[in-house]
Amino acid sequence: MTRRPVQLAGYCVCAALIAAPTSGGTAEPGNQALVHPQRWPKLRPPLARDAQLEARIDFLLAHLTSEQQVGQLIQADIGSIAPDDLRHIPLGSILNGGNSSPRGDKLAAPSEWLALADRFYDASMTGPSSAGMPVLWGTDAVHGHNNIPGATLFPHNIGLGAARDPQLIRRIEPLFTGAMR
Repeated sequence: MTRRPVQLAGYCVCAALIAAPTSGGTAEPGNQALVHPQRWPKLRPPLARDAQLEARIDFLLAHLTSEQQVGQLIQADIGSIAPDDLRHIPLGSILNGGNSSPRGDKLAAPSEWLALADRFYDASMTGPSSAGMPVLWGTDAVHGHNNIPGATLFPHNIGLGAARDPQLIRRIEPLFTGAMR
């Protein structure tokens, strides 16, 4: 146990040496790399601004309390929060992660997953802490819903992209998006 802080310090020293400039000492003004943000390409948003949508967003943000604004940035896993908690704690999203399941049952049926998502939605729309915005439901499913027995599993998204087969993506899309139905 006494070696661990020494090992950690050694790792930190090595990382600092690797990250240090190779000029052999303090950098002189003429040796510093220059960054020119003005030369960076100007990207345009893929969609035009929608004035009506922007006004709706401004309205919603203006009516959120500080607690609700902070809550929009927080995502809790279903293993650590219950739907009724959303009636008192304003959160922006809920994650059904790879290691969590309804009632801790790793063999829960798809209908139980859907019912749990519905309970979180209903709780987010009612109660004193509700901002009038539904909670987002996040699913940790890069391979498909492998936490549901019998679900279809897919290669990682990067693997699907590396296949360079757009028709493959189109063929599996209904299977992937319909996994929770």
